[in-house]
Amino acid sequence: MLTFPAPQKLLRMRLGRPDSDTSVFFISGLNNKLATLTLVAFCLTTSSLALAEQSSAIAISVGEFDAFDDAVSEVGIEYRAAPLESMYDLIPAVGLAANSDDAYWLYGGVRYDFQFSGSWVLTPHIAVALYEDNGAKKMGSTFQFRSGLEVAYKFSESSRLGVGVNHLSNGSFADENPGADSLVISYSFAL
Repeated sequence: MLTFPAPQKLLRMRLGRPDSDTSVFFISGLNNKLATLTLVAFCLTTSSLALAEQSSAIAISVGEFDAFDDAVSEVGIEYRAAPLESMYDLIPAVGLAANSDDAYWLYGGVRYDFQFSGSWVLTPHIAVALYEDNGAKKMGSTFQFRSGLEVAYKFSESSRLGVGVNHLSNGSFADENPGADSLVISYSFAL
């Protein structure tokens, strides 16, 4: 049987909290949120996905994290690249979200738009995420999966307003897997 070390031992994303035995990446002296924002900015500016021919978009979201249990406020920002024609029009996406309990997560994955009934769009999405709890809800591990579904109304080809549900979970790769569901409203606009 093939086993893998715990994800947090492979990629120590608890920036500013070194573990002398297992730390692979450590940025000393930086605030956790500043380091995460810097990482997101670096990914967006160096990504070949940003060079796609069709228009890409930015989405801003607000809602509730862990909406069906101990709900707290959530905000997020996501970069959505143009659909990749060579990959069945999958839409690469990378984002950062945080809640009012000071937890935050960085994620990257794909989306797919199903057009129906004129201006309405149904979009399932899936991503991998790195979660930092900062003393908030423990999710069992740093490594998480994020999946969800959004229904949006397109005002034009360059903007849409959507309502979605997202599920964050470690997929039972850790001993504990409480999971959390978010309900969000998002607005996206073309770049």
